[in-house]
Amino acid sequence: MKTWLYRGFLLLVAIMSFVFFLPASWMQYAIPKNSPIQLSQPSGRWWQGSAYLTLGSYAPTTLPQPLRWHWQWQGLPQLVWNHPTLNPQQGALSWRGSHWTLAQQSLILPATSLRAFHALFDTLSPQGDITLHWPTLKLSYPLQLRDTLTLTWQEAATSLSPIRPLGTYQLQVHPQTPQHIEIKLSSISGPLSLVGQGDWRPSSGWHFQGEAYSTEEMADSLHELLTLLGPMQNGRAQLRFPY
Repeated sequence: MKTWLYRGFLLLVAIMSFVFFLPASWMQYAIPKNSPIQLSQPSGRWWQGSAYLTLGSYAPTTLPQPLRWHWQWQGLPQLVWNHPTLNPQQGALSWRGSHWTLAQQSLILPATSLRAFHALFDTLSPQGDITLHWPTLKLSYPLQLRDTLTLTWQEAATSLSPIRPLGTYQLQVHPQTPQHIEIKLSSISGPLSLVGQGDWRPSSGWHFQGEAYSTEEMADSLHELLTLLGPMQNGRAQLRFPY
């Protein structure tokens, strides 16, 4: 009996040692392969390490500062991370017994980062600042997000137009069910207005329909940009995705 207990103890120690020394690269498996943000160049251990954030798949861009994380115990396990592009810079994912809670936070990036995601953004060469904000989220399995995510483009500009800024725009992402996401685009300010709505379903992918138009005093200055955004109808560019 004592022999089996001793062997079991040694096996438990071996397993704990193996898990303890797992490299930080194992954190990459927690991120879906089709995620717009990936971890690259990980270093350290899974419980305390760092990695760089790589954005997009069209023209992947890696942010210059690494994301740093560590696990801690505050009655229950908690993953804490920090990065200069986050506000607040420190974020946390906490286990609550039956679900995980992701603390509210914002990711702030230069608009040039959008070029990493799609050829259209590469052509527009966007400028300004992009802020992605999420409220405190309750995460469980199967994953069912019901809270609105907000993407804001502030002081928006493009190399295709001398007008600066063109405006400030907001895209709201509303998860309806795990199989249906709705999006709504609106303009907050500026001479160029962008409005529209769309949705995503696994069977059909993303669909979007909207319009771009300018104020009367800027109609001549923004006409060329509007024709690049989409076919004109009644003085407004028709925004469609897929085209």
